[in-house]
Amino acid sequence: MPLNTGSSGQASPTAEARASLEECVTLNISVGDRWGLGLGYQGFGRVAQAQGQHIDAVEMYSKGLKTFTELGARWDVARALAEMGRSLFALGNDAEAGRVWHEAFQIASETQGAHVALEALVGIARLKAKQGHLEYALELILIVMSNPASVQETKDRANHLYAELEAQLTKPQVEAVKERARSKSLDEIVRHVLAEM
Repeated sequence: MPLNTGSSGQASPTAEARASLEECVTLNISVGDRWGLGLGYQGFGRVAQAQGQHIDAVEMYSKGLKTFTELGARWDVARALAEMGRSLFALGNDAEAGRVWHEAFQIASETQGAHVALEALVGIARLKAKQGHLEYALELILIVMSNPASVQETKDRANHLYAELEAQLTKPQVEAVKERARSKSLDEIVRHVLAEM
């Protein structure tokens, strides 16, 4: 695949990332490193997703997911599902996005992968908001925002959705949801979300 170059003749960061990933996949195939191969596919999925190429992203995440499933690497399966859900949602496949986010959440909860579970929870909240369940979506987002296991990327997505939801609700509604969220533990949220599956 030819590298995209800018006016300076240097490869773009995306082209460099793709070239590195191609090298990674080739190397992992040659040495039989299946886990590294799965990570390579997942990396391709991230690059495609960042470029808005969601069909390609789903294809790459699916390859990584298949590899991780064969290896029994459940934490990596959860991570691939959580990330793939964003592309499925962007493609308008809400039902499948919801299914994979719930599956990611369940696996991450079982494997003590709190930050992956929180990432999946942001996706579930986005889906609930689209379905008109604004207060419930806000409650989920508040749980994510207040949890110390949230990584910065997840917090950024949560803050963005929080701003969208706050703009659609009245101040008393927001305050009531904040009060409810303060009184709930992550374990309670886990039980409630898993009961929806």
